Amino acid sequence: MVGKYSHQFDFDFDYDQLLKDAEKLSSKQILHQRTGSGNDYRKAEEGDEVTLQTHKLSLYKTPTVKDLPETKRIVAQCKRLFDAIGSKDNDILLLEYDENCFLGWHIDNPPEADLGRINVVVTDNWKESPIIFRECEEVVVKCPAKLAVVNSYRYEHMYDNRGRGKRILLCMTTHDLNYDEVADAVSKRLQN
Repeated sequence: MVGKYSHQFDFDFDYDQLLKDAEKLSSKQILHQRTGSGNDYRKAEEGDEVTLQTHKLSLYKTPTVKDLPETKRIVAQCKRLFDAIGSKDNDILLLEYDENCFLGWHIDNPPEADLGRINVVVTDNWKESPIIFRECEEVVVKCPAKLAVVNSYRYEHMYDNRGRGKRILLCMTTHDLNYDEVADAVSKRLQN
């Protein structure tokens, strides 16, 4: 069943290979520190309150890694899933969270962007540090999953890895399918 915030599913990724390749790309990761949220979201400068700190690498857009064998293997595995759900316009980010990394409450882009997002956690610590959505001011919903479509372009969410072991995540974004369309495609094409 598709949830309001996330939809877990299975796919035959080679998680061991994804992890090995992600770890080889670790030294290429770029530390991102941001401040604000929503339309005020921007690069943090000295003295700003940091609302996001993560190591990030665009596998399609970073020239220094685009042609590496590790990148090509990760992209090939993700492309199989994109093809299976019918996405032709997409992007892949490799995110690494160390013991100091976190994401404050935010929506990935302004809601009018309404894109689809699939999170693939390649490390084994996905249960202990899940993405968390805010239902209302007093209620939060934890969504632990190794592989899930997440409704991060519509709903406020956060993630906190401070004080924990390294977590490596692939964020697969579909520019041509929104959350409902991705969840529907996963349900119809992969769960039969």
